Parts: sequence; structure tokens; C-alpha cells
Amino acid sequence: MQCSKCNKLVCSSMEYEKAPEGCPTIEKKEVFLKARKKLEDPEILKTSQVAAHVEVTGYMEWPRVQELIVFATKMGYKKLGMAFCVGLKEEAKVLTQILEKNDFEVVTGICTIGSLQKKEMDIPDQDTFSTAEEVGCNPIGQAYFLNSEKTDLNIVVGLCIGHDINFIKHSEAPTTVLIVKDRVTTHNPVAVLYSRYYKNKYFNID
Repeated sequence: MQCSKCNKLVCSSMEYEKAPEGCPTIEKKEVFLKARKKLEDPEILKTSQVAAHVEVTGYMEWPRVQELIVFATKMGYKKLGMAFCVGLKEEAKVLTQILEKNDFEVVTGICTIGSLQKKEMDIPDQDTFSTAEEVGCNPIGQAYFLNSEKTDLNIVVGLCIGHDINFIKHSEAPTTVLIVKDRVTTHNPVAVLYSRYYKNKYFNID
């Protein structure tokens, strides 16, 4: 049973008698009881409460950047870190200006921070596209830099897939993703799910 293919959604309606076979809400109750225990942590509880406030108050009204500002403010975050891709430097600059105008202290780390060369990661020359000598992305370096600055919340802005994983894994501060890199769709990856053209071209799905 896959939640993504379920048309009953008894987890929302609580009409459990209509649950399809294999429904995890019914058959994995111990998992969700364990998850509920996490709400005893005051910080996790506050995050859940503020998230609910932002969802209800800004629903269909606020763009994600505004949600970020309201969320960070209500959480009491003062110092925001930003890990961004060099390819989104202009977007990062504008976001920095917006956050600073809203009274946040902003610390930014570009993906090439620390000048980690590709050869240090055993990445060989790749024809004419790149060389092992050039500087590569350094997401762990970005995370360690922002950790050293004691940021309250970190924001991912367009890190490559995989690099985002390493950054989030090594970030000590809670982390949110504002922009997902997708050069083909101007950083709007959900377009592939909406567009028949994209679904057919890349995945042979009508």
C-alpha cells in the first residue's frame, strides 16, 4: 500500500473502518505513538505550533519567502545562515537584502567556500566540461562554516542534489530548503509533474 496512491485518506478523515489493506496509520500504530512522544521536546513542539500558525495564517496569501520570515520571527531566530550555489548568487543577494530588511543577521556561504578542488574528491577531468584542478562544491565546508557562526536557522538556496544532502546532514542548526536547483525548469522541479510534455519526454508517462 502506498500513501501516494491512496484514494481513501482515512488518516485525514479518521474513518478508519474504510482503511485500505496495508494502511500504515492502522498497521503501524506503534511508529506514530513513538513519533508523538517527540512532541514532548519543547523545541519540536514549538516548531510544530509555529508551522501550523504559518500554514493557517498565510495559506494562499504568503509566498514562501514571507512564510520563512514569519516562521523565523515567531521561532525567535535572529541569526540566519544561507548555503547557496554560485549559480544562484543574484537570488542569494536579493534574499539577503530582504532578510536584513526584516531585522535578521544573515551569514552566507557560497558553494565554493574553502576552495575545495575536485581532485581532492577524486573527481577526474571530465572532457572539456570541467577539470580536476577546478574548485568544486563544498557543502560540508558550508555547513561547518555556518556551524562556526552559530546560526539559529540555515537556508538552502539551490544546492545541487547530493550536495544538499551532505549540507543538511552536517548542519547543526535546523535547516529549511527555499530553492531546489533545476536548471531546466528555472528551479521549479514540480513543473515536471504538471507538464505532460516533461512527463512524456523524460519518463514516458502520459
